[in-house]
Amino acid sequence: LCFGWLALWMEKRNSPPTLASALRNEGLCRAFYCFLKETKQEKHLTFWLEAEDYRHLSNSDRETRSVQIYESFFSSESPSYLNLDYEAEELWESVQYYSDDCFEHTQHSSLLYLSSFFESFLESEIYSLYIAEQTVSIRKSKLKRTKKMKTGCPQIEKLIKKTCNRYTKQNSKQQRSSSSDVSSFRADEQMEVPKRNHSSPRSAREMNSRSLQEVISSFGEEQIQELSDTFSKLLFRDPPCLVNTLILTASGTDDCDELCISLVDVFLYNRALSPLLRFLFKSDIEQFKGRDKTVLFRTDSPATMIMSKYLNRIAHEFLSSIILPITETLQSQYPDGIEVDPSVGGPDLDVKANVKALIRIVTELLDRVVQFVPRCPKALKKDLSMIFSIVEANFKSSGQQVLGSLLFLRFICPAIVSPTRYNLAEELPSRPLQRSYILISKLLQNLVNGVDEANEEYMKVANSFLNKKNRDKLHEFMLALIQDKTEGYSVSTENLAIAASKGDSAIKNYFIDNFMQVWKRIIEIPELAIDFFPFFKIGFSTVRPCLASDSLGH
Repeated sequence: LCFGWLALWMEKRNSPPTLASALRNEGLCRAFYCFLKETKQEKHLTFWLEAEDYRHLSNSDRETRSVQIYESFFSSESPSYLNLDYEAEELWESVQYYSDDCFEHTQHSSLLYLSSFFESFLESEIYSLYIAEQTVSIRKSKLKRTKKMKTGCPQIEKLIKKTCNRYTKQNSKQQRSSSSDVSSFRADEQMEVPKRNHSSPRSAREMNSRSLQEVISSFGEEQIQELSDTFSKLLFRDPPCLVNTLILTASGTDDCDELCISLVDVFLYNRALSPLLRFLFKSDIEQFKGRDKTVLFRTDSPATMIMSKYLNRIAHEFLSSIILPITETLQSQYPDGIEVDPSVGGPDLDVKANVKALIRIVTELLDRVVQFVPRCPKALKKDLSMIFSIVEANFKSSGQQVLGSLLFLRFICPAIVSPTRYNLAEELPSRPLQRSYILISKLLQNLVNGVDEANEEYMKVANSFLNKKNRDKLHEFMLALIQDKTEGYSVSTENLAIAASKGDSAIKNYFIDNFMQVWKRIIEIPELAIDFFPFFKIGFSTVRPCLASDSLGH
């Protein structure tokens, strides 16, 4: 046992971990955070983790998260302000477009800053305790150490776990680099999968496989048309398992938004969207049984992603009628914005007057939402009523919460925060106005979430808005929405036909370009895989090379 401990100690001493490897190891990353916390430098690691998580979000989630990260780490009044090398205006402009790489430069600067503390960490008592814990766990023959070095922050624990798990999944077949070059971490993370031994039969088969794009290019027009028609039948099969499979395959990629929009356009034009929504929401419900119902439909899933795109497509007039007055009011009456946080607005900030203005604007917005019910498209009201019934049948008294999440948290509030993305403004708002939009959205979210008071200390001055009268108003709106039978405004079928035609091509192109990834999911659903036989029967000898032998065996 002593020799074993000594060997482990010598190995650790002779081959100390790099910062890159520490950020990939859950226990080591947690220990490094604890060390930084002692020196009051943990905000740099917090930012790096937040930025890393942000890079892997969907486009819709990045939109609001980019502003939140900016406000947390690059607002000069923030307690977590990072004094890094960056151009403030340039960073703010890139944040407005919420690209996946908008924090790339600052994340790299933060990484370099962290590297200056890493050597001290390796010589610290915290690192020694970490090694000792690892030794104890090995001695007891456990895969995980017996104790966890706690950071004291649930959000940090979650970020560390997500980042390390993501790396483990992405690199399960890769050799881990032992390089100590900190700046190469991002490149290491994205390195290519090592080539397999070509003597392996599996490798030889994969080398000889062809993409579906290459196969189809050899088909004649009639064969291609037959394939296209067969695929369309599979897309509209009942139940629509293929749609669910396509979305799950695209989830978390840059293709997801376009695919979901295309699916909505095609199914809406073919009057098949309601059955699709019914299937997707029931599928989500089945997965949530027995779990905390407060998180129901709060995360991205096939159901919520399709519903968000559906609302974007059919309810733009609704958005315009409730949000444009906010934009006009702020630009004409409050060009310098409305701020309620003294740490942001400064000592001369008139908090009382600004809180009054903020509550008035949100109250007027809520009134406009309620008044719009009769003009809401009848099809949308029927679909919302259906979703309400599905939820109530499984989670009693949760229907209103789900409708509030779908309409406000996933549609109205994001449109308030980013009016340009929803074609409600031509130019990006100034920073003070952007901050005002965020405050309006926060106050509305608190009402929808049913909280009695805001979490943020500076928002508690507006708690008077979270009263019974406004909650009742919101409740009446939800009930009116699912019970109202008026026709509402109509959606242009001409524009929809053009969108559906483009969407049909986009869906088929996605399937062709990502065939193997989609097929791996299809073979897990036997009834769907069997339905694909007519698709493969068309020129089976040419489609066969697209399938790896193991999936073909399935």
